[in-house]
Amino acid sequence: MTREEFLGWRVQGRRGWEGEDLSGLDLSGLDLAGCNLTGADLSGTMLRGARLIRAVLSRATLTRADLSEADLSFSRIVGAELSGSLFEAASLYEAILSRSRIVGANLSFSNLTRATLRRTDLTESDLTGAVLIGGDLSGATLTRVRLAGAILSRTNLEGTHLDPKILKTARTGRRPVGGSPSRLSRALRTAPASFTG
Repeated sequence: MTREEFLGWRVQGRRGWEGEDLSGLDLSGLDLAGCNLTGADLSGTMLRGARLIRAVLSRATLTRADLSEADLSFSRIVGAELSGSLFEAASLYEAILSRSRIVGANLSFSNLTRATLRRTDLTESDLTGAVLIGGDLSGATLTRVRLAGAILSRTNLEGTHLDPKILKTARTGRRPVGGSPSRLSRALRTAPASFTG
């Protein structure tokens, strides 16, 4: 499918692309809220700044996809392949990413407040400055993750094997004041008004 074909379907109100091959398309900035992309191939797809609120991406392949600054709040991404993807300053507020593979991904300065990442493989991923307040990482694989400046207050880490030295680089209370405030503010800009940090 080409970008033009995709946009044509979108204009006609189509909301489902289950199992479709959308790999390599540039879908940056599009409003895909509520769309069903279950099992779709989005490898290398550009979704920078896209609006994917309440989208369903379960069992989708998003290897090396660019979702920087995208809004995936309340989305369902269960059992998906997200290795090597970019989620820098993305909002994943209350998203469900359980049993997904997110190896070597960039989630720096992303908003993962109340997100569920149970039994998710985050090996070698970058969570620098990420906000994980109230998140659930129980049973997650956190081998060689980067957590400098990340906020982990009220985060469930039960069953994880996290190097204490790495954990010491994270914050368990207030938001970080160092790092990149502009990227962090972008990640938090789409959080519901009730979010107080």
